[in-house]
Amino acid sequence: DTKEKIIVTDSVFSMDGDRADLTEIVHLAEKYNALTVVDEAHATGVLGHGRGLAHELGLEKRIDIHMGTFSKALGSFGAYIAGSSDITDYIRNKGRAFIFTTSLPPAVIGANIGALKWLKHNPDSGYQLLEKAENLRSALNEAGFDTADSSTQIIPVIIGDNFAVQQAGKLLEEANIKAGVIRPPTVPEGTARLRLSVRLDLDDEEIRHVVSSVRRLKNA
Repeated sequence: DTKEKIIVTDSVFSMDGDRADLTEIVHLAEKYNALTVVDEAHATGVLGHGRGLAHELGLEKRIDIHMGTFSKALGSFGAYIAGSSDITDYIRNKGRAFIFTTSLPPAVIGANIGALKWLKHNPDSGYQLLEKAENLRSALNEAGFDTADSSTQIIPVIIGDNFAVQQAGKLLEEANIKAGVIRPPTVPEGTARLRLSVRLDLDDEEIRHVVSSVRRLKNA
C-alpha cells in the first residue's frame, strides 16, 4: 500500500552471468504502479545490438529509468542515466552525488562517443561475443564444471571452498589467465567461484587454452 514504489534490478547479474526476467518485472511494475530502474551495466555493448536487454526484449519504452556504464564493454569510463525529462531534470537538481561531482575530462567523453560510434557500426559484435561465451561455457559444462545459470559473457566456475578457489585462481594466473576469485560475502556461502569474463578478441585457440587450464584444476 506504499504510495511510492520502485523496482530496481540489474539486467545481467554480475556474479552468475544470468539475466533478469525483465518481462515479468515490467508486468509487476505496471500492475502495482511502480517505477522501474534497470541497470544495464553488464548488458550495454552486448545484448540488444549493444543497447541492452530491455531493447532486446522490446521493453525500453516501458521502463522508467535506464542506467549503465562506459567502463565495461565500451572500454572507457563514466556512466549514464536515461529517462523522461521530468526524471532526468529531477536527478540533475536533487541528486547529491551528481550535483557535487566533477565533469568527465574531454578525452574520456571523446572515448565514450567513439565507443558508441563503433558499436553503431558493429551492432552484431555482442552476439559474436555471446557465441564465444557459449562455446566456452559448453566446454566447461562437458568437463563437469558448474557454471550456474550463466547465459552471457560472464561465466562463473563454481568451486565451493574458499581456500580451493584461491588456489585455483593462482594456478590459472600461472597459465596467463586472469580470473576473478570471488568468495563470500560477495556470493553465498559454499559458492566461491572463479569469474570468467569473455572478450570479443579471444580466438578459438585461446578459448581452448582456457578450457584445458580449467580442466587441470581437477587434478591440482
